[in-house]
Amino acid sequence: MNLYYKEVETEVVVPVVKDRKAAFNRAYAYIRLNSPSGILEIDRHVAEYKLFRALTIVFLVDSGFAIAKHDGKHIAASLVLALLSWYLFASLVCWTQQMTFEYYALLTAANRKSAKTP
Repeated sequence: MNLYYKEVETEVVVPVVKDRKAAFNRAYAYIRLNSPSGILEIDRHVAEYKLFRALTIVFLVDSGFAIAKHDGKHIAASLVLALLSWYLFASLVCWTQQMTFEYYALLTAANRKSAKTP
């Protein structure tokens, strides 16, 4: 993922602060403006990671209820599911960012190439 970020790091114009989140948001906006099919794919991945973020919260709340009931198996199951959900959430966030930076690099390269071609 860092390779894709490094490739577009100098090209993504970020007005205030140059950090990964700002670059991601700028690249995401560029894709939204220039590639309807690309943004649909990225939005699908965003929806997936938001699902696992919500599931992580649900399982953490459920483990709280299990702690209140002093149910050891329930606590363990909820915490394991919360960890798995969090892992999938984190993986999907990284994958979505990588895909966004890659799409941005491909779109800007194609635009530069078409600008040079008469």
